[in-house]
Parts: sequence; C-alpha cells; structure tokens
Amino acid sequence: MDKSLLRPFEEILEQHKADAEFRQRWERTTLGRAVALKLIAHRSKNGLSQSQLAKTLGWKQPALARLESGTHNPTIDTLYHISRTLRIAFLVDIGPTPRRNSWLTAGVKRADVTQQFTSDGSRIFVAAE
Repeated sequence: MDKSLLRPFEEILEQHKADAEFRQRWERTTLGRAVALKLIAHRSKNGLSQSQLAKTLGWKQPALARLESGTHNPTIDTLYHISRTLRIAFLVDIGPTPRRNSWLTAGVKRADVTQQFTSDGSRIFVAAE
C-alpha cells in the first residue's frame, strides 16, 4: 500500500463535517464516543475481552459492543451503573454557549477530557477518570 495516499483522521473528519447531516450526527453522539473510548481503554488496560467486561457489568456481550461502537448515547442510568461498577467518574457539561471556566469543568485537567466539541454556539464537554 502506498502510504502517501493515507490521510490523517482529523483531515478526513473535517471533510465529513462539511456535510450537515454527518455533522449533526457527529455532534449528537459526542457523549457516546467519549464513553466508548473510556470503556475500550478500561478493557485494554485490564486485559479484558468484551465478554469478560460485559459479565462484570452484568450485561450480555452484544450490549457492551453496542455501547463501545459509540454510535448511541448512554442513558444516565447506564453511566451511573458503569461508574459504580468500574469506579470510573464521568463529568458531563452541556450548555448553550462556550464558557471558558464552567462550574463543572474548571477543575478538570486537559488530560482528563475524552471529548470536547463546540458547534453553532453550543458546548458539549465530557471527561472521565
């Protein structure tokens, strides 16, 4: 394969965001992608398969696979269950306009941020530790 044909993910993503339908779907699933990344990182760090982590959570493997796909936002109950079971903290801050120091995110280190996306004057900020 000619590696000169490969483009960075960010470049491809920016091209796709030019499409209004894609951009809307991308923005709507910010939380889902953030949680998916955290669950995948947790599995990797702990050497777990999807089936093993699903069992720990009291779920079936397909339910975890759907959540790890990042295409759907989890419910608050699901976040609570993950947090309580895996000892992962989630911080979610959603607002109508970007704020430099929101009450929720003021003390969060940049390294803790799993997703941050601002568009059309709105803010979605997700961090997990």
